[in-house]
Amino acid sequence: MLPFQWSHPTRVVFGEGVLAQLGDLVNEVAGRQARVFLLTGQRSLERNGVLGRVLGLLGPDRLRRFSDIPAFPSPATARAAVAACRDARAHVVVAVGGGSDGNIFNAAGVTCIVLSTGMADVHTVHEHIAVADMIAGTELLLASVQRLAG
Repeated sequence: MLPFQWSHPTRVVFGEGVLAQLGDLVNEVAGRQARVFLLTGQRSLERNGVLGRVLGLLGPDRLRRFSDIPAFPSPATARAAVAACRDARAHVVVAVGGGSDGNIFNAAGVTCIVLSTGMADVHTVHEHIAVADMIAGTELLLASVQRLAG
């Protein structure tokens, strides 16, 4: 096996009721005075009240929102978001409404491919995956890395 190290300093908090923790999580990660860059892409967040709750939990005075994100963002959209984040001099980025780490890595110039692993009930509190599917996905990833390494 090819030796490697993987560091992925992303914290994912998921599940029913976790939105109420958002303000505390941001304060824990970046401090109470931190400037927050909020990424939203779904207009439904406004209709279903989630955006209002997020704004209330974070406080609008410390927040800059970027919401010009279509369902399938282009590299130009990612560059615009990165530029807006830098302009905001944000200490922390909060994304609400979906997306993948692959979009973030690609926007940062790190080319990557997202491998789907066959999850069921995606984007719900009942999201799950069969262990056999996860093992098969891991084997595919390992074989790909080994092939690329030569």
